[in-house]
Amino acid sequence: MAPPLSTLSPSTMAVPSFLPSKSFFPKFTSITSITSTPSLQCHSSISEQLHPLSLSLLKEPAQGEAVNSKPTWVNPTKSKPNIISLERQQRTKPASNRNQSASLDPTLIKTLISIPNSDKSLFFSTLSNAFPSPPSQDDALSLLKSFFRHPEKSIFLLGWLEESSFQLETIFYNLVLKSLRAARQWDHIDQIVHQMLDHGPQPDNITYSTVITAAHQCRRFDKAIEWFDRMYSAGVTPDEVTFSSVLKVYGFLGKRQEAFILYERGRAAGWKPDHVVFSILGKLFGDAADQDGMLYVRDEMKRLEIVPNVVVYNTLINGFGRAGRINIAKDLFEEMCQLGVNPDARTLTAILRIYGKHKRNQDAMDVWARMKENRWPVDQILYNTILTMCANLETDLEAERIFEDMKQSQKWRPDKWTYSVMIKLYCRSGKSERAWHLLFEEMPQRNLQPDVTSYTSLIDCLGKQGRVNDVVVVFSAAMKTVPSEIDDLLCCCLLSTMAQCKDEKQMNAILGCIEKANPTLHKLICMLRDKLVGFDEIKKYFRELLNRAPVNVRRPYCNCLIEICTDELGFPSHRPHELFHLGNIYGLYPHIETRRSSEWSVDLRRLSLGAAKAALHDWFESVAEAVEDRESLPPQFRVFTGHGLDRFKSVLTRYFEGYLSESGAPLHKCPEKAGSFVADKDDLLQWLQSRGILQAD
Repeated sequence: MAPPLSTLSPSTMAVPSFLPSKSFFPKFTSITSITSTPSLQCHSSISEQLHPLSLSLLKEPAQGEAVNSKPTWVNPTKSKPNIISLERQQRTKPASNRNQSASLDPTLIKTLISIPNSDKSLFFSTLSNAFPSPPSQDDALSLLKSFFRHPEKSIFLLGWLEESSFQLETIFYNLVLKSLRAARQWDHIDQIVHQMLDHGPQPDNITYSTVITAAHQCRRFDKAIEWFDRMYSAGVTPDEVTFSSVLKVYGFLGKRQEAFILYERGRAAGWKPDHVVFSILGKLFGDAADQDGMLYVRDEMKRLEIVPNVVVYNTLINGFGRAGRINIAKDLFEEMCQLGVNPDARTLTAILRIYGKHKRNQDAMDVWARMKENRWPVDQILYNTILTMCANLETDLEAERIFEDMKQSQKWRPDKWTYSVMIKLYCRSGKSERAWHLLFEEMPQRNLQPDVTSYTSLIDCLGKQGRVNDVVVVFSAAMKTVPSEIDDLLCCCLLSTMAQCKDEKQMNAILGCIEKANPTLHKLICMLRDKLVGFDEIKKYFRELLNRAPVNVRRPYCNCLIEICTDELGFPSHRPHELFHLGNIYGLYPHIETRRSSEWSVDLRRLSLGAAKAALHDWFESVAEAVEDRESLPPQFRVFTGHGLDRFKSVLTRYFEGYLSESGAPLHKCPEKAGSFVADKDDLLQWLQSRGILQAD
């Protein structure tokens, strides 16, 4: 168990394992030259970009000039060039304009704003009539500020000022760029800032910061990094606002190395980051499940004596949960409560999801009890998370009480996800009537459209109850409501229902549903029923079905197809073994058989009943083949069926016990290993001979 974060000293907190120490990097080492990843070599190094600055600091000797080999004394008190300005650059005030300024009439501004963006000439003529001579600096600035929410007018005004021989300074361009940034118009921003570089005035720190943050907001991350590099080429040092913006860009791009190196260089320059920066780094390392990186973030905040806020705690808790470090996530949650940082709805959602995913039932219920006691805030997502947790823990009464509370709430009413969770809960408990009421009565009354998961849950429940006609009704409703969402999981539920069919009429009704949902599956079922269809043709269509299905549904497909291939439904008796063989070919049933010198075993615990029967028969045949090949056999053989409260394992165990009593197989329960049956070698071989599986010598 990992120790609580509050007990870890700085010496025990790990630096991200992929990075060397801070002293490894020179003062102006290139961010992009640290890594050999091709994608990071698209920009020139910062060392090259800082070359103009180096020319003003270092004098290169002329050709033929002797280089003084004696060391030169350097004043240690003289400031060195830095990569970050620790203070926000002050805005330069515009130079005074001696021209007589016209008073700004509010009606003039309203008139200019009302002019259509397509009528540039009318805009220019209106300004010329209002200002026969160039306006004053103050009037021009006031006009630009009034056009902040109208970026097209800001561009028009800038063009008119240029035509009027007005002395434009950097501050005017900065105002226009900020207006365009608010409107997310990146193309105009890029055009204007290039115009400044070509014709002046030269951009300042505020210009570059505005452009970088605009690129970030417009999701032009490549441009943000490009303009950040250009700052150094122009000899402009970014301030902490610009620095933080670039860290955000690296965070969105998932570039951990670049973000970490940039952070370390800023810290070496005396920069003290804030909560926003730590939340960025925490999310960056958390998304990658980098435990060392997240511990480093936590250690840095402790070293700087910065108490994390709720956003940073949420980021770290999510990250450690994603990395599977439940105990550290729990310690963080307890730490924030002890420090007086009240958890919000996102905190509670994150910790409950972690507990639910890793089956920490008692911890989850403790958090829920504290939520009610402390009246911590909840939102729609948190309510649905709690309901999902209750459904997973099968605490129906608690879930129903929460569901009723939501119905009575004026703020957080049940949505379609809430109903989907409740329908799933009722279907798991076999309460199909309640699930039917929610799906077909309550949801239409609230104008909520069910999703495919709700229909799938009810079809699965009704199929297990043998209510084939009701399954057809639910499927027809799904085809009318969400025809594009019908997926392979719903088709698996239809196959399970088909295994419950008692006559030809019911089976044809389900086959009709399958034909509408998945024609390839329907064709494969028809081929499986045909005795004349060979194994190779079955293999071809089975492979086509699996290729079209998601990975998580391929094994259920094979299980369900094996289940329906029974004599009662008219399938040839050899089909289950063929399908199980195909499942083994395509890797759907790995690590079922294990052979050791002391014991051979077969594990049936993760198989459906039909697949378990086929697997057991194949295992017996493999033992017989080993005898015929004169392989060395172990002294005992074991079959695992599982134990506990899981209903699938209990069904499998009951079937196996019934199979043993009917067949007289010499497998007996093993008291040392619950859920397993053991047989001696001689007894098993003798039984295999009596069953005709093994030929007598």
